[in-house]
This record gives sequence, C-alpha cells and structure tokens, in this order.
Amino acid sequence: MTIRVTSSRSYLMFNTIYNKNVLITGGTSGVGKATANLLLKQGANVYIFGRNKTKLESAIADLETDGKIAGTTGDASDYHDAERIFFEFDKIFGPIDILINNASLPARSIEDCPYCDMDYVLKTNILGYMICSQLALLRMKKNKSGHIINIGSLSAKYEEEDADLYVATKSAIRGFTNSLRKKVNRYNVKVTLLESGNISTNMVTETLAEREKQEKKLMMLKASDIAEMILFSLTLPERCHLMTIQIRPHHQIL
Repeated sequence: MTIRVTSSRSYLMFNTIYNKNVLITGGTSGVGKATANLLLKQGANVYIFGRNKTKLESAIADLETDGKIAGTTGDASDYHDAERIFFEFDKIFGPIDILINNASLPARSIEDCPYCDMDYVLKTNILGYMICSQLALLRMKKNKSGHIINIGSLSAKYEEEDADLYVATKSAIRGFTNSLRKKVNRYNVKVTLLESGNISTNMVTETLAEREKQEKKLMMLKASDIAEMILFSLTLPERCHLMTIQIRPHHQIL
C-alpha cells in the first residue's frame, strides 16, 4: 500500500469536493487516473487501485495532489479483495463520500473469446461494479449521504456489430445503475451513469499515434474529458441529481 500527502489550499468552487473521500476502481491508468488527478487538484482525498503494481506505483508518483493519495493492488471482481480494500480505505480516510466504478475490460464478440476470458470480462465489467457498490452502500447508508458514479458506454445504446460481449456488459451496467438509483434514493445516495463514445486510452486497439490523429479529427475523446464530466456531476448543488451523462466525440457518428 502506498500513501502520499501534500499540503492543501483554499478552493472557491461552489459545492466543492475539497476534503471529500473518493475511491476509484481501475484508477491506475486512463479515465481512472485522469479522474484521480482532477479530483486531487480540487483537494479531494483519493484512493485508487488496480491489478498491476508497477502501474499503481507509477500513477501515485505522477499524480498532482492538494489532498491525500493512497492506493494498493487489487481486483474489484474478487469480493474478499474488494472487502480488504474498503477496510484499508476506512482506516486511512474514514467515511467514503464518492465511489467511481471504472475498472473495465475491453471485449469483442463471444465468437472470438474463450470461456475463461469471457468469464473474467463478465466478472470485471459487471460483478466488480456490483461488489464495490454494495460495499460502498453499507457505509453510505449509515452516513445518509454518498455518490456512486458508474462508467458505462454508449455501446449499450448503439449495440455495434462485433462487440456483443462488451455491449452485454455495458447494457447490464445501464440497467443496474438505473434500478439501483431508485433503491438508494431514500438514503440520500446519488447514483450517476456516465456513457461515452470512443476514448483515447489503452482500452482501444489503435496505436498512440493513431489515437492522436483521431483526437485532432474530433473522433476520439481524451480521458480528461470524462474526468471533467465526473467533476461536474459531483459539484452540482445538493438539490440536483444528474442521473445520466452521455458524451461522444463531436465527429463520431452514432
């Protein structure tokens, strides 16, 4: 486990997330890392985890923080692993304010995927979200507050060809989020679904050079764009509950 702390400063943002305690699954790269970086700059305390120790150590060293950053390796789809991580979070930060379910695997069609890989994709992309949401809600219900953000995909809406396995997982996250939101509203817990089009991360097959070209053509989003949407949803007035965010690259026709 790694922890790094720097001094904080004052923030003028309305309804700021300064000093809020945030847990991000899949926080060592891509959207998770970009979100951690942005929230840390706002003075949040952020805990990240992922499966790769080298990526974790690199991410924590890279992140610019005015709050506290901590993290460990772990698998969100393994209940005992996730439970351990939440207990560590409790000890370091105290009550959880925000959970961002982001850990996800790319996948194409069941025709091209052996059963063992298919099983792991389903566990990571669906069960991992459910496990972490359950563990977060155990804590949020006691505090009568909290916010869960589930990172989905516009694949759930457009159901592109040759991606049936991935589409199935993101469709499941859409349904799970919309139903859970109704259940936990009574506890003053918000649940937001964020669905995006193509993002320039390691989840896609294009090379870095190809991704940069796609960004310039407005055919791919940056991970930082998604982070901005997450921050926006978290800093709305308390009376506002942003249920679903859908964002695509300007020139990606869906």
